[in-house]
Amino acid sequence: MRSALHYFGRDGLPEVLRHLRVQMKKGEYFIHQTACFNNRRDADCFNTIYSGMRTGKWYPTIDELLRQLQATGWKTIIISDVPPLHLTSKDLAERYRLKKDEIKTIHEGIVQKYGELKGIFEETDDGFLAYLPYKIFRCIAA
Repeated sequence: MRSALHYFGRDGLPEVLRHLRVQMKKGEYFIHQTACFNNRRDADCFNTIYSGMRTGKWYPTIDELLRQLQATGWKTIIISDVPPLHLTSKDLAERYRLKKDEIKTIHEGIVQKYGELKGIFEETDDGFLAYLPYKIFRCIAA
């Protein structure tokens, strides 16, 4: 599975992980590439961006995702790094059909609340650049 778990939101994540688990026999693998963060501040920053775009998406920390996986019957065997996805404010505006003032409001809100977070949120001459970090999780049905 690639880049899908964030679509289920904070409340929907446990349910989808449980649903996937009951489809699997003990010992079968679930390999997924998931956007997640090393710490709460970085996750909160990104969740604020996506909340401002009204997407309903939610990004966990690695620790939160590991707890959810374990609680729903998965044992994580390996976590591998993946290069982050670079998202410009212009690309986000186009993808989510946002007006310039909406992007500006998101941008200003992030700068005010978090400032620049190197490698997560950086200001540019024409807006901002956000880096969405991914990990590949190799899990086994426990």
